[in-house]
Amino acid sequence: MIFSIRAQMIAAFVVLIVLPIIVLGMLSYQKTEAILLEKAEQHSLESIENARIFFIENFIAHVDTAINTFARDIERVQTHSLSAPDQLKAEWDQYRRIHSDLPAVYFGTADGRFILSSNNAPVPGYDPRKRPWYQRALDDPDRVIWSNLYLDALTFKPIISVARTVTVNGKTAGVIGIDISLQALADVVSKIYFGQGGYAILVDQSGLIIAHPDPTRLGKAVTDEAWFWEIKNQYKGVSVLPLENGKTFISHITIARTGWKLVGFIPQENFRQDLAPIKNRTLGVGAVAAILALLLGVSVASGFATRMQSFVEAMTKVQQGDLSARWHDYSAVEFAEISDRFNAMVTTIQKLIRQEHATQHELALQKEYFEQLFENSPESIAIIDIEDRIVKVNNNFTRLFGYTFDEAQGSFINDLVVPDELREEGIEISSSVLGNRVIEKETVRKRKDGQRFDIFVLGYPIVVMGEQVGGYIIYRDISGRKEAERRLTYASTHDLLTDMYNRRYFEQEMQRLDNGDCPAAGIIISDIDGLKLVNDTLGHAVGDALLLQAARIIKDNVPEGAVLCRIGGDEFAVLLPATDEASLQDTVNRIMAAIAADNMTSREYVLSVSMGYAVRGPSHAGMDDVYREADSSMYREKLHRSNSARSALVKTLTEALHARDFITEGHADRLQELVEKLARAVGVSERRIGDLRLLAQFHDIGKVGIPDNILFKPGRLDEAETKIMHRHSEIGYRIAVASPDFHHIADWILKHHEWWNGGGYPLGLRGEDIPVECRILLIADAFDAMTQDRPYRQAVPAAEALREIAACRGTMFDPVLADIFVSIITAETEKS
Repeated sequence: MIFSIRAQMIAAFVVLIVLPIIVLGMLSYQKTEAILLEKAEQHSLESIENARIFFIENFIAHVDTAINTFARDIERVQTHSLSAPDQLKAEWDQYRRIHSDLPAVYFGTADGRFILSSNNAPVPGYDPRKRPWYQRALDDPDRVIWSNLYLDALTFKPIISVARTVTVNGKTAGVIGIDISLQALADVVSKIYFGQGGYAILVDQSGLIIAHPDPTRLGKAVTDEAWFWEIKNQYKGVSVLPLENGKTFISHITIARTGWKLVGFIPQENFRQDLAPIKNRTLGVGAVAAILALLLGVSVASGFATRMQSFVEAMTKVQQGDLSARWHDYSAVEFAEISDRFNAMVTTIQKLIRQEHATQHELALQKEYFEQLFENSPESIAIIDIEDRIVKVNNNFTRLFGYTFDEAQGSFINDLVVPDELREEGIEISSSVLGNRVIEKETVRKRKDGQRFDIFVLGYPIVVMGEQVGGYIIYRDISGRKEAERRLTYASTHDLLTDMYNRRYFEQEMQRLDNGDCPAAGIIISDIDGLKLVNDTLGHAVGDALLLQAARIIKDNVPEGAVLCRIGGDEFAVLLPATDEASLQDTVNRIMAAIAADNMTSREYVLSVSMGYAVRGPSHAGMDDVYREADSSMYREKLHRSNSARSALVKTLTEALHARDFITEGHADRLQELVEKLARAVGVSERRIGDLRLLAQFHDIGKVGIPDNILFKPGRLDEAETKIMHRHSEIGYRIAVASPDFHHIADWILKHHEWWNGGGYPLGLRGEDIPVECRILLIADAFDAMTQDRPYRQAVPAAEALREIAACRGTMFDPVLADIFVSIITAETEKS
């Protein structure tokens, strides 16, 4: 759509006036927004510092005061009274009735006694001297120590202990302790107010929540949150990160006394409400400016349109042949210049009419231009006369065909470049061009050395003064494009891995058989059993090798004229245009026999194929019905032999594992003996002990899918290699699920590398979430690994291995099972 100058000028005024105002308004708005948000960041940091001082540090000071008071009470009671326990409990209970945030007070004596406040009872045989809070207090007797978050041995709830060494008459009498419940810390943190939608939490150094307004989040980890890793190593600061409720100020500060981090979350949206008046004023100013610009544009454009109308009238006179017409308007500098230029143009036209002879010079120039264009054209051009002889060729023609100018000139074009077998075509092209017709054609031509190549031919007649005098024959080398087309055509109908036809070609052939007269066509459908399992466990390279093996066997055992296609990831089809059921059955038998014979050779992996077939008959509406019948037949065969095929594949994988020396008899026997001893000691049933022995033998079956260069590496694995090695648990799980013999221990195989503290793989399970069988196997396997030689280190003595297991109790190993295992092996060692 074309608009008038008047409308365009009005629009230009509006844009030129309104746009700068809007841009300045938006820049002001953005600057104001940045200042407010910067102040908001400072405010959030000040708020979190005040919260630390007035809430958290006051709470810590309150607890420190309490435990120091209890310590002095013990020194007084032990010094002056023999009934110390009862008197201590009475004083503790009185203090706890005033301060309900202290759920338990206790005192562990130097001789192993344990005194608790009256609402708690100790576990029989409980020795406080072995607890971490007792040992940490003894290591630092002059300070009140705060423990990390842990599960209480009495209540099995997450708590934090505060402890201090008690000294009487210059000697250590024991350690006084107070349990701090997470709910008490949560109550303190919930008093911190950060505005609507804001809240604060308290996390320890390992990323566990020890205080949160939501009680269900207590004890949970935040290590999977991006903000935790951003603030972890900072003492204090403010970050702006996108959370699920929008961008949020995350202010944090470290509690120096405990190493905890107090973290505040304040929605950024709380500070944006102050910006609304500024935005509204900007929009208002823009609207007023638009109205003023519109009025100004109308006024200016109207005057301009009147002047332009008079200019158009003058041009119309010139167009109609009145070269005496002139236009004069000097109301503005620009109109004066247009007036002068227009009048000068009309004068020039008059001069050009009188100087017509100058066109002869232009014709000479044009001839020169043509000559240069002809010689330097990127196309190969030959000019022929009316008798089909070459009059002239350009430089590219000589380069393309190999003839010199002298060799080409005077020769018949078809004798020079047309192959003998295409001579009739060449004559037809020449006749068409010399018959005053334009011709375009893709064909083949020959060079001087006889080499054939693909060419595009374009022919134009040359007509001078109404009479044809010859023609242009233009050649373009298209051999590169034609070769690419041939490759694309081949790729569009073939499977690149097996070199069989692909599904697209298969469907075209099915359609052709439907449309043709071929009533006895047959189809064989075959599917490689367990290919997905092979790909998932051994990798796609092994899967591709099985596909190539199957393709080769099928190609070697089908009759001539059969159409072989790969129609799916693991599926092949054979189309036989003229056959009967007996011939199809014979072909299937030959293929299956060839597969069996091939599997008898020294191949590492067994090929298993399910096959079905069907022959077109009167009951089939078309080839699609025949395909569906063959496919159903194949799937019935697959269902019939699925268990045996999968078992054979798993057996092959197991044998491969033996052959690669991952499951040696010595290791398997030792490991089964160790897990059975520990399982019996903790009361595992006989049936599960049998399953546990099976797990001990096949827990590392997934290593069959790990490359040899990683499995046999003499040194330690790097980070990338470790990630690959960790996949063996998942690979083993897939293998076990596919086998009826191992299906019931598949979940244990997946989880046998999980750690008690959640640091294992692949799921990061922790504590009781890990099956007890996996916890038992982890301890036994670690002991056997340490006491046997490995490619990257020598074996260590059993005593040193037991010390390592004890050191890892509660982190890598179940502490209870680890203690029992150490006791069993220690007893056996002492007895021997």
